Amino acid sequence: MPIAHTDVEVELKHEGSKAIIAGKTSVPFSTFVKLVLERKLGNILKNSGSDSIILDSELLTSLASAPQDSRESQTKFTLVTLGSGVLMGVFCFSLLQILLPMLGVTLMAKDFIVIDGVLVGIVILTALLDRVKRRKKADNITEAMERLTSLLSK
Repeated sequence: MPIAHTDVEVELKHEGSKAIIAGKTSVPFSTFVKLVLERKLGNILKNSGSDSIILDSELLTSLASAPQDSRESQTKFTLVTLGSGVLMGVFCFSLLQILLPMLGVTLMAKDFIVIDGVLVGIVILTALLDRVKRRKKADNITEAMERLTSLLSK
């Protein structure tokens, strides 16, 4: 994507030994990124998409050289994680079914009905995940999981 080079004229105010750009606010980069990631910016991009911003040269270089992270790859990662979790649950459940007879616990007909119900639930869940993968709802699930992850990591 070619970047148009435009001159930016700014008015400087002097406060002691500092020069401050009038009408501009200095914020830490982490705060700026947090604002961008947590907000819906459609209207802002439409209204202010061509406005200039001032960045440190090294920061701009770091941003430009950072690997690209597409929403599609995040969605695939989320669905693979959910699928792996389901498979791990089935494995643990199967392991429990092997260990129970060793401990002297016998399974009755209603226990097998519960097991069948769980397996039918897994099939339904897999079908729903496949449908979600094809829709925009996958983005919503990804966003919800990211928010949950950020809450749990604090």
